[in-house]
Amino acid sequence: MTTPILHHYDTSPFSEKVRLMFGLKGLAWSSVVIPVIMPKPDYTPLTGGYRRTPSLQIGADVYCDSQVILAELEHRFPDPTAVRGGLDWAINLWADRLFFQTTVPVIFGELGDNVPADFIKDREALSGRPFDTAAMKAAEPAPAPDHDAANPQQLTPGQTVAVMADDYGRDPIRGTLVAAARDRTVIAREDPAVGKVHVHFPKTGYLVFPG
Repeated sequence: MTTPILHHYDTSPFSEKVRLMFGLKGLAWSSVVIPVIMPKPDYTPLTGGYRRTPSLQIGADVYCDSQVILAELEHRFPDPTAVRGGLDWAINLWADRLFFQTTVPVIFGELGDNVPADFIKDREALSGRPFDTAAMKAAEPAPAPDHDAANPQQLTPGQTVAVMADDYGRDPIRGTLVAAARDRTVIAREDPAVGKVHVHFPKTGYLVFPG
């Protein structure tokens, strides 16, 4: 069988999913490292102009986007099983779209002025939107859910609380209460490394203590 060839670069998170799949299934594969930014003169002729990373080449077939790459690997190499059904694909799509887009401003906001200008220009061309690392760093948490004033502990927004799991990993996480909602507890924290964040915990399985 033709050895799969992965066109990728080291820091691509989508490529990492494919590399992990190779390892999980114990597959031999070949690596072609492509540029992080345009131009990609040896890559786009293969894909017909597709510039995103990664793509997988097996013989004369080229698979673009990690979604179809993982599906093809699962089809060709079903043992051991890596994808069990529709829910796995739904989670995979969620991670690729919503979760990934949420992490971009966190990561690049922290990098700030260390992000190369040519990378910023390339990503603006790719997305069609400004790639403003200063705005990313200044990102604010989303509006909190409604506070339940009738919560059993009579917790009030603004007071200092500690939240911990009720089974294991019982490290207390301290912060300022934003909301004791019906389904979750939200606390505000601020750290020089990440700025201001709201940390959300489910009601079930977690304890909340004043102070």
